[in-house]
Amino acid sequence: MAIAMAVMNVGTYGFTLVAARMLGPKEYGAVAALMGLLLVVNVLSVGLQATGARQVAADPSHRERIENRILVTARRSAWALGLLCLVLSPLVTLALDLGSYLPALLVAAIAVPLTVMGGQAGIFQGEKKWTPLAAIYLGMGLGRLGFGALGVAVRPDATGAMAGVLLGAVVPVLIGGWALRRRRGGEGPGPAPMRTVLREVAHNSHALLAFFALTNADVVLARITLDAHDAGLYAGGLILAKAVLFLPQFVVVIAFPAMASEGRSGCTSRASPSSAASASSRPRAPGPSASSSWSARATPAARSSWSSSAARSTPRSSTSCGSSPCSAPSSR
Repeated sequence: MAIAMAVMNVGTYGFTLVAARMLGPKEYGAVAALMGLLLVVNVLSVGLQATGARQVAADPSHRERIENRILVTARRSAWALGLLCLVLSPLVTLALDLGSYLPALLVAAIAVPLTVMGGQAGIFQGEKKWTPLAAIYLGMGLGRLGFGALGVAVRPDATGAMAGVLLGAVVPVLIGGWALRRRRGGEGPGPAPMRTVLREVAHNSHALLAFFALTNADVVLARITLDAHDAGLYAGGLILAKAVLFLPQFVVVIAFPAMASEGRSGCTSRASPSSAASASSRPRAPGPSASSSWSARATPAARSSWSSSAARSTPRSSTSCGSSPCSAPSSR
């Protein structure tokens, strides 16, 4: 698990470096703002993973029924969230001055596989089956890096970058679906069981939603209020400012199902994703390899600020979004 999470973090960080290097401040500022929004959207995936892990671990005698309920709820809520993001895409395009509707539409599309993945990962985490969970994390990190780099290479703008992120987000869902292939079938849960899952997700995730909304508001506001070039430089500088928010995720992933299992004996009945919000925050920014291509266009003060923050940046333990107490993969 530790190795898989390290690879996932390196992969997502590597995509950030590739995007920053190949896009430059103007386009990277747009990508950073979109990835910030994607982290907020990914909260539903985080909540589903946490809820699924707790319910599966807390009631092993009804595991099959619970897993089916989690999977169906994840799929339906994924399409609902995607539709909501689709409706809001014109507003996002206008607010972030993207110049095209495609990047915002791609964010709506990315929300679907990220949310489905949260339900899948929650099942494996609750069962303490670390091999398929590690495979999902590997697929997320390597898929983000590989397809993200390909997208930027084919089309060096925000649209190409987000298209690569979309393809990368599909990879862990395919892995999770393959691992769960023998558990499919049976009737879907009725409205009442689904409401129970969503109620717990809402209860556990509202603080996490506020956390991500507040911690990613600055990069979005920078894109709205600053010059496109300066907004890109600001997005790069966030790496240093938010470094204090990171905590090791590996411990959280291993401990969370155990905490839920203890609840059966009255020790701990429920764990909230918000208690590990800092572990799931994964802001990304360009590193030293990106700064050299920008220095010619930056002011002396901006070059100094950028070089200082980039030189001190290192890959860290991090989630698409994306991303989480359950280590939901990063959206960044």
